[in-house]
Amino acid sequence: MTPTTSGLERHHAPITDTFPSAQGDLSSWELSQEDCDAFHASGYLGPLQILSADEVEELRDRLDELRTNLDRHRDLLYEVEEAWLERPDEVILHFLGAWRIDEWFHDLVFHPALTVPLAQLLGVERLRLWHDQVFWKP
Repeated sequence: MTPTTSGLERHHAPITDTFPSAQGDLSSWELSQEDCDAFHASGYLGPLQILSADEVEELRDRLDELRTNLDRHRDLLYEVEEAWLERPDEVILHFLGAWRIDEWFHDLVFHPALTVPLAQLLGVERLRLWHDQVFWKP
């Protein structure tokens, strides 16, 4: 079965002004050389503040809407954990594709607080995230 398109996957740039733009001078989002060195030495870096508390709360609410209305969104999601549908109080809900349904999840992958440090650590000028992945624990 071919998923129905929502249209969000056709946009290769942010569609709202929720998060800062990745245009212009991005140096304020860059990591220090010390942070980069620490990452390459130990394989991790943190904590990095990417979202405000209010943004996290809004994303939680939006994720809850996706979970609550999973049947309505099912054609746009993929790799939905079937066992969760049978035993939601026991099994982790797992799915991919929130970016195809919700504007905030779509635009999050363009947020320079995320993309600039990741590109820097990978040693590339730009990066594109391949997909999102949600794990919802009961």
